[in-house]
Amino acid sequence: MKQEYITQREYQTVLKVLFSNDRATEAFQLWNQCIQNGLEPGIISYNVLLKSLSKNQMIDEFWKVYEHMKTNKNKIKMDHYTYSTLISVAARFLPWKDVERVLHDAIKENLATNYVFSSLIKELKRRKNQLDND
Repeated sequence: MKQEYITQREYQTVLKVLFSNDRATEAFQLWNQCIQNGLEPGIISYNVLLKSLSKNQMIDEFWKVYEHMKTNKNKIKMDHYTYSTLISVAARFLPWKDVERVLHDAIKENLATNYVFSSLIKELKRRKNQLDND
C-alpha cells in the first residue's frame, strides 16, 4: 500500500483555510502533528502560522512556535517578515522585556531591517494611543 504525505504547499493551504474559518486551535494542532511526523514547514508556512496565531491572540502558542523555530534554525531560516510579525506581537501583547528579546534576536541574526523597526514603531504608537484614550 502506498503511503501518502502532505506537502509543504498543501500544509500551508490547509493552515490558511483553518485560520480563515476561525479554527486557529485546529491549525495549531495540525502544526504540532506535522512536526511530530517529521514535516518541517517552510518559512512561508511559519509566517502564516505566526501571523494567524497573533490575530487570534494565541500568544502562548505563538511563543511555542517561535521557540521551535529558534531551536531549529539550521532547518528554518527566519526572514525580516518573521521578525516584523514577532516584534508586532511582542509590542502589542507582551511586556517590554519580550520586545527587547525579539529585537535582540533580530539584530543577532542581522535581520533588524527598516521593516522590523517600522513594525515596532507602529505598535508603540498604537500602545501610546490606547494609553492616551484610557
